[in-house]
Amino acid sequence: MIIMWQEISKFSRKLFDKGYMVSHSGNLSIRCGDRMFIKRRGAACDEIGPEDVIETGIEEDTSTIALSSSETDVHRAIYKSTSALAIVHAHPPYTIACSLLYDEIIPMDAEGDYLLHKIPVVVVERLSGSKELETKLTEALQTYKGVVVRGHGTFAIGKMLEEAYHMTCMMEASCNIRYLVDLTGLGSKRDKTTQYRDW
Repeated sequence: MIIMWQEISKFSRKLFDKGYMVSHSGNLSIRCGDRMFIKRRGAACDEIGPEDVIETGIEEDTSTIALSSSETDVHRAIYKSTSALAIVHAHPPYTIACSLLYDEIIPMDAEGDYLLHKIPVVVVERLSGSKELETKLTEALQTYKGVVVRGHGTFAIGKMLEEAYHMTCMMEASCNIRYLVDLTGLGSKRDKTTQYRDW
C-alpha cells in the first residue's frame, strides 16, 4: 500500500504541476492482481496522502467504495478488457480543445506520429462513470494506449503509471503542436504524400 500511494501521489503532482489536472480533477489507479488502488473521490491532486488512495476489488466493491473515485467502474472495465496495470485520467487543455475540433487527432510531430499514430476521440452523452463511457473507452484502449473523451479529458494506460503518464504528456504535446500549426493556417498546405516538409 505504501508504494501504491506514493506512486499515485508522485504522478498526480506531476500532472498538476503541468496543468493537466486542476485542483481536485482527474484520477489515477494501479492494478495489483485482483485489487485496484485509486485516487479518493475529491482528493486534491497536489496533496495526495495515504488516506487519499482507496483500495478496492477489480471484480467487486469493498467497504471503502463510497470514498472511491466516481470513475472507479470505468477503471475496472479498462483493467478487465486490456493488459493495463496502470491508468491515468487527466484534463490536459490542448488535448481537450482538439477533441472539440476533430473527430480524431492525427499528430503532426515526429514523436507523436511514432508513439501515438492517432488519438481517438470518444464521444458519449454522459461523461462521468457511465456504462457508455466504459464501453467506448475499453474498445478504443484495446488498440491505442491513449484516447480523449470529447470535452472531458484523456485516458492513458500502461504497465506502470510512468508509462501512462508519458502517454498523457505525448498526447498533450502533439495536440499543442497540432493546435498551433492550425492557427497559422498552413496545415491545409501540408503535403499529404510526405509526412514532414519545410513550409
